Amino acid sequence: YNVKSNPPKVEGICDKCGSKAIQREDETEEAISHRLATYNEKTAPLIGFYKEAGLLMSVPATSSDAVIEAVKEKLNL
Repeated sequence: YNVKSNPPKVEGICDKCGSKAIQREDETEEAISHRLATYNEKTAPLIGFYKEAGLLMSVPATSSDAVIEAVKEKLNL
């Protein structure tokens, strides 16, 4: 479910099994904003570092299977 674009028919109740539908603490707007800020501060700069070192490999991330296959191909596995 998605509370904005695909909410359950009855608020707080799972459409499939009737159990309580809850929002995980790590999926709140605040948590996601914090994760994005952390990524931008600590992870994104590594792209340039590894690119300059000639160690960056890019793969299309269209699906998990596509990523696995692309990584295997890049690593000649």
